[in-house]
Amino acid sequence: MESLTADCEGGEAKSCFILGLLYASGEGVEKDIRRAAPLWEKACQGGVAKGCAALGWLYLEGEGVEEDIRRAASLWAKACQGGVTEGCAALGMLYEQGSGVDKDERRAASLYEKACQSEDAVGCKLLAKLYLEGEGVEKDERRAASLYEKACQGGVAKGCAVLGGLYAQGRGVEKDMRRAASLYEKACQGGNAWGCTRLGALYLEGRGVDQDEHRAASLWAKACQGGDAMGCGGLGLAYAQGLGVEKDERRAAALYEKACQEGDAMGCNLLAELYLLGQGVEKDERRAASLYEKACQGGWAKGCAALGALYLEGQGVEKDERRAATLFQMACGAGVADACR
Repeated sequence: MESLTADCEGGEAKSCFILGLLYASGEGVEKDIRRAAPLWEKACQGGVAKGCAALGWLYLEGEGVEEDIRRAASLWAKACQGGVTEGCAALGMLYEQGSGVDKDERRAASLYEKACQSEDAVGCKLLAKLYLEGEGVEKDERRAASLYEKACQGGVAKGCAVLGGLYAQGRGVEKDMRRAASLYEKACQGGNAWGCTRLGALYLEGRGVDQDEHRAASLWAKACQGGDAMGCGGLGLAYAQGLGVEKDERRAAALYEKACQEGDAMGCNLLAELYLLGQGVEKDERRAASLYEKACQGGWAKGCAALGALYLEGQGVEKDERRAATLFQMACGAGVADACR
């Protein structure tokens, strides 16, 4: 430690960078991000591009320095020019979002491409997303799948999860549910909660894997604990119907509530059903209507149809046949056949 400090003070930029890492992680010294920042500044000025990249993250998050996204962009540009692909990918994200720089998806794609070509798996994943959505580049699902494959092989769990989804849907690759399951498994094991959720759905339905309700419930529990709202909703469904766990409608309601609060429209819809029927919670048609409204606004078409039925009958809301018709039309247009009658 003393040697590193002396070398840094003597102008050895690499020693400043390493010393900054120690202060940032608290390894061998008391953790002190404010101390790390000037050390990385000195390293960056001394030509250590990794110091520029590391300092950029501090300016982005406002850790140890005052938040300054423009400064972060400038540092990542310097890091990228210095051959640190992490800086290229990070700068690309700012261009994609228009944060600290003018939004420029083509520029973002170019930066992601540079990072990916240098074996930066995160850059490959970010570039894949642009190809999948046709943003900044011409839409190309085959190219997207290839890039997600590269990201997955490079250890990016989300890349495995999204690629699993492409195999499940047959987008850019030939549909293959066994391959999808394998990729979801890899994603889940790598810490991607959404991968656990999707794998749970396959085990419930017996697609690509042998049907196993216990395994499905276990995966949804892991996903929910990992912060995936859909996983909480899936686990709630398991408790509501006794799928792989003992039936418990109160527990189901609590899980649906958590899913709904975290933005899962299906969770809102399922919770609304419990309030409408008085299962696991006290019957409350007004609360049900409010939850169906939230589900509908969140893009869950069945929620729009259910809310339409409440307006048609005047349950939990004032009867309004025009509003009902509008909601049925919305649901029908989104593929809910019963709403088209």
